[in-house]
Amino acid sequence: MEYWDYSSDNSVYESLQNLVRNFVSYMKGSANFKQSFAAILLSIITDVVAGLLLGKLEETLLLLPGLIVLIPGAMSMRGNIFGALGSRLGSALHMKRLDHFTMRSKYVRNNVYSSITLTVFTSVALAFIAWVFLLAFGITSVGVLDLLLVSFIGGIASGVILLFITFGVCFMANRRKWDPDSVTAPLITASGDFFTIPALALAAHFVLGVGSMFVMLMSGFVLAVALVSIFLVFKTESAHDALVFREGSYRNIVAQSVLVMLFAGALSALSGVILQLNLEALVMVPIIITLIPAFLEEGGNIGNIMSSRLSTKLHAGRMNTDLKVDSEIKREIVNSYILSLIVFQIVSVLVFIFGSYLGMVAMPLGKLMFIAGIAGLILTTVIIFVSFFVSVVSFRYKINPDNVTIPLITGTADLIGVFTLILVIKSFGVI
Repeated sequence: MEYWDYSSDNSVYESLQNLVRNFVSYMKGSANFKQSFAAILLSIITDVVAGLLLGKLEETLLLLPGLIVLIPGAMSMRGNIFGALGSRLGSALHMKRLDHFTMRSKYVRNNVYSSITLTVFTSVALAFIAWVFLLAFGITSVGVLDLLLVSFIGGIASGVILLFITFGVCFMANRRKWDPDSVTAPLITASGDFFTIPALALAAHFVLGVGSMFVMLMSGFVLAVALVSIFLVFKTESAHDALVFREGSYRNIVAQSVLVMLFAGALSALSGVILQLNLEALVMVPIIITLIPAFLEEGGNIGNIMSSRLSTKLHAGRMNTDLKVDSEIKREIVNSYILSLIVFQIVSVLVFIFGSYLGMVAMPLGKLMFIAGIAGLILTTVIIFVSFFVSVVSFRYKINPDNVTIPLITGTADLIGVFTLILVIKSFGVI
């Protein structure tokens, strides 16, 4: 196993010391940035643990070829659904439209029902999206019904947990006078990774252990549930209700979200195709597999925080829709880049420490930090543009940004993140 020669990298130490000094100085004047960073730091730890679980799944990935195409989409879909839920709740809390959890509130009920509906439908759709990509790229894989059952069981199991976590985090942040927009996205999306990978692993082992007839019967049941759930969207709420409370409408939440989430799921599945095509090489360097969930998630988190804050500014009338970059937007961009410079270095250090402890083949820490930093800055640049553009344009066209920005950012982060990371590690001869 290779270890970093600390004595030969004094320049890295000096750069890190300067970065930490600048970071501490900046944090003293930015409460929102401190809250964002604290939430992201906690999310990094859970993402690294999720990455370790993924790194230990190489045998399952080989037994169920095509599963890795499903994993990025499933992870991002949980973050998309419940990150968007958290963003909507954050906007409602800021505008004093909501102050506590109660199922008597129509806003709360609609958000609960829409999250469950989206979880069911997107889990089913994602399996078919992954299967189409596998066929299109000529990749040998298990059948679509196996993917369907794994995606549905894993999605429902993790989705139920995340529903409780999302409401809990939002209302706890509000009670403690934290800015929900700064803390909910990273905590919720990290929880999505933390619970989705084990849920998918358990679902995969379950599918491997049952017969094909059982898989067919269960798949038929799952398809029926998905169709019924979408049908109910258009039967449980009148057109009058949808017009009166546009951003809180059950029907409109699903209608505005589902196509965007399917598109984002396709982007994430495409990132899974890139991973599948490089799987044999990546399995030889499991520390890179361990890095992937945290790298993708933190890239998405940086954009999700920015988009959530922009969404609140747009709802509150503190920001116009002319795509001009004013001083507040510049500050959000600076925050995003500072988070990127710090976060991706922390990710690489933690991945190195845990990966080495568990006996995974490691590369020098300095090289891992450099690769994560360069790839992270490229990813952050793309994510900043997407966050700003999608937030403003969606609001301009009367679409609630809370419903569409997080899915698009997460899907973009998955695709661009995997492509950038693979490109950088190939450029430096890692694989």
